[in-house]
Amino acid sequence: FRSAQLSVQSHVLSAAGGDATEAQRELHEVASQAARGLNLQRAPLMQAQVAQVPGEPHVWVCLQLHHLVSDHVSQEVMLGEVMALMQGAAVDRLPAPVPFRGFVAHSLQRAEQGEDLAWFRQQLADIDEPSWPFGTERVHAARPEPDEAREALPPVLAQQLRTLARREGLSLATLTHAAWAAVLARSVGRDDVVTGTVVSGRMQDAAGIDRVLGLFINTLPLRVRWEIGRAHV
Repeated sequence: FRSAQLSVQSHVLSAAGGDATEAQRELHEVASQAARGLNLQRAPLMQAQVAQVPGEPHVWVCLQLHHLVSDHVSQEVMLGEVMALMQGAAVDRLPAPVPFRGFVAHSLQRAEQGEDLAWFRQQLADIDEPSWPFGTERVHAARPEPDEAREALPPVLAQQLRTLARREGLSLATLTHAAWAAVLARSVGRDDVVTGTVVSGRMQDAAGIDRVLGLFINTLPLRVRWEIGRAHV
């Protein structure tokens, strides 16, 4: 579509005395419920929840975007423009939008060259089965809505991991990828496993890619082969 209407839903909060923390908690609950009904067939795949405590001057806004149309850089660009407008900037003074279709064309051109596909085939050609831990290949059929559990790392352990990563010249993401690969290897009983990792397509050299709004999140296979005391990625 050349244009799409943003859905804006208004809510009244009951936070006593205009308590900001309570107002945010209420809005989060309302927004979480609304997000479950986000229609994937309706552009622009984003919506806004606007809320206010009666008698209070503050207005709380929660902008919800589906990852199909956005990544964190897109959100930063959008919110930066919103802040500029709130500070009095004219719409025609905002930077010219860079169309997402340019990135699509750039990616398709790379795909036609076939270099990426050839490289992945070379790296993964001898893989003949997926790395399913604990028989989870059947979990989606049995439970469309999986349970979720979260465990916060103790601050001391979190700091130790960061220290270890710096000492070894690694990013914390690389270290946690290796940890997950170790768990995966134990759970499937193999020393050669394949999992997924998320990278940003903005690392490509397409023009203006730092201002394009859209999805640049890409999931790629990550193969880890373990030897005694060493992992090969």
